Amino acid sequence: MPGMPGVRGKRRGRGGVYNTGTTTKNNVTNADNSTGFGGAGGAGGLPAGVPGVPGVAGIGGGVFISAGIVNVMNTILADNIAAIDPDCSGTLTSLAHNLVETLASCTIVGNMTATLLVWIQS
Repeated sequence: MPGMPGVRGKRRGRGGVYNTGTTTKNNVTNADNSTGFGGAGGAGGLPAGVPGVPGVAGIGGGVFISAGIVNVMNTILADNIAAIDPDCSGTLTSLAHNLVETLASCTIVGNMTATLLVWIQS
């Protein structure tokens, strides 16, 4: 299914994963997802001007961690699109062997064995 973890998604306007609990992603490719304007990651883009919602560009196109824990192992987060934190927003817990293309304000903790950070954006 498009946009689901492990599948290159075409869910333009909605990110790949919106996390509020605890999840473990093993052998997952999370790529080619994007957020719309005014929304966060997997929650989808909310249009600017929605009452009570600040009009900001999308956040966390690949993974948006609102709360909880996202464990990743043998996982690729790359080629996702968002104005803020394109591949990851929040803190990921690495269980080893991951590739993350863009770290903006995303944090990775845990086992960094064979974890490759391709490009760190400030």
